[in-house]
Amino acid sequence: MNNSDLRRIRWRQLEPHPGKPRYRMAASAAAGRIVFAGGTDNPYNYDGIGYDGVASNPIADVFSFDIKTAGWRCHGQATIASMDHRALLAHGGWFYIVGGMLADQEVSDKLLRFRLPEKGNLPCQG
Repeated sequence: MNNSDLRRIRWRQLEPHPGKPRYRMAASAAAGRIVFAGGTDNPYNYDGIGYDGVASNPIADVFSFDIKTAGWRCHGQATIASMDHRALLAHGGWFYIVGGMLADQEVSDKLLRFRLPEKGNLPCQG
């Protein structure tokens, strides 16, 4: 972005995020990062069955994009793999995923809470 003219955006290509593209993952911005959790690598309609006819499986990976360094950081996995999210709530250093869909297309009423680890915020490998 050009600070003297906010109508002008300077686009640049970033390194791809780790792993395959994700669908309906939870995401939020907090503490200079954009944090991503869960999702699936098989896009689907409302029922969790992929457009290819194969059931989609949730992924537990948590990673973030560090805005200052323009780099990806891997944070391991959430305790529960989930997909079908619209948001990730951030408050007081904690991240919250509400509901979603679990394995075998089970609709979830769970509240998942996690923090990014103090250590282990390592650059992602491929």
